[in-house]
Formats: sequence, C-alpha cells, structure tokens
Amino acid sequence: MTAAATAVKCVDLLDAFIERASARAYLWSIGEYELHEAVDQLEADAKRDGLNELIGIDGIQRILSEAFAPYRCNVLEGTTNDGELICNICFVAPCFTPGFCKLCREDEARRRQVPPPTPKSKERPTPRTTIETIMWCVRVRGPQALQERENIERLSRCDEAAISEIDRRISKLEAANAF
Repeated sequence: MTAAATAVKCVDLLDAFIERASARAYLWSIGEYELHEAVDQLEADAKRDGLNELIGIDGIQRILSEAFAPYRCNVLEGTTNDGELICNICFVAPCFTPGFCKLCREDEARRRQVPPPTPKSKERPTPRTTIETIMWCVRVRGPQALQERENIERLSRCDEAAISEIDRRISKLEAANAF
C-alpha cells in the first residue's frame, strides 16, 4: 500500500470516528447509553483503528469533547431533554451515587470559600547572602550600585531589618570615606 493510500485510509477512519462520536453523543443525550458506555467504546474504536498513534490521545479527547459538548449543555443546566433533573457531579438522572456526589458538592463549596494562601516569602527574614551581595556591590562600585537593576530587585525582597542594616552599613562606609 502506498503512503498516499495509507493517508486516505487514515483520513477516512478519522472522519468515520468523528461521525461515530457525534452519533454516540446524541444517543447518550437521549438515554440510549450511559456516558461511560458511549465514551469507552469510542476510545476502544480509536485504539483499534490506530487513531491514537495518528492524532494522539489528546486529539481523541478533543474530538470526544466537541462531539458531546452540544448535549452536555442540557446536563450542565440540570435537566434532560425530558425535563428530568440530572446530577451535576455524575451527570446521571437520577443521581447514581447521591452520597458521593453530595460530598463532592460540599468539597467544591469549601474550596470556593477558602482564600488562597498568602505567599510566605515575606514572613521569612532576608537571607544573609542577599544583604552581603548588596554590600559587596556597594563597596566595589559605590552607592550608585544601589541604582542597578539587580540590586533594586534584591532590595525589593528585603525585610525592614535588612534595609536598616544595609542603611547602617552604608552610612558607616560613607563616614569612613570608603568610596
């Protein structure tokens, strides 16, 4: 078989897979399949037809997501096409695992309420190496070294105690006319 014939065969397999995904998504939306039945079979078909190697697993998942998207809108709104309530966790009407889904909803609500952790970098004292690096630059290049981009960045990471120490040490150098 030539490379062109192989490419045509793969394109036909890909087109057929996309059509099967759309059909199964529709059948899932009207209750003919459970979600796992529809998706598992499509993933097995993709593997069998060599589509995993052709477009990758992420490509397969993208196709499945696009096929099911028009029908998931109803699910995310909470009703089937018949108006029956659907669980927003397991996407089944009625809920397949009510206790588990309730715990998932509570956990999600807790996560939304907890503020993100504050950065801990400001809680630690400035490392000695940062202070000594700034002081070394000042001793070698004078007070104008404090205007250099690297030292401005270092100073921005310093706590109040470190700034006070650097000021005190620079004043001491100026008094000794070290520059």
